[in-house]
Amino acid sequence: MKEIFYDDHEVTIFGLVANHCYAHGFNQEWVNQFWSGLQELKPLYEEFLHYLNTGEITGAYTLYGFTVLDTFVWNMEYDSLQRDRGRNADSCDRDRLILHSFNCMLELYHNPEQWKLLLSEDQRMDILSTL
Repeated sequence: MKEIFYDDHEVTIFGLVANHCYAHGFNQEWVNQFWSGLQELKPLYEEFLHYLNTGEITGAYTLYGFTVLDTFVWNMEYDSLQRDRGRNADSCDRDRLILHSFNCMLELYHNPEQWKLLLSEDQRMDILSTL
């Protein structure tokens, strides 16, 4: 019979992460994928814990030349573009954008070529090609 390892510290942290995500409109499936991804990338996990404790992003973890700050700016531009097109009329949820930004880093880890291209493009020019 295998021994069961139980780390109540990790369970507590998962609860904090999950509650933060739920409070900003994410569902359980998203939370579980996000948590698994954070467990896979320990430096990003540490940066996320710093964010939860302080409300600040350090930008200390770099992946393919991008930081969470870069993905945050990218998400802000995307959010702004959606507003310009008449979508997403609700006020900006900074914490939701930050969660998306950390998730973008996970996407960059799993799909580097696609996400390096997305993050390096100027989204404001996309509107011209769709008109």
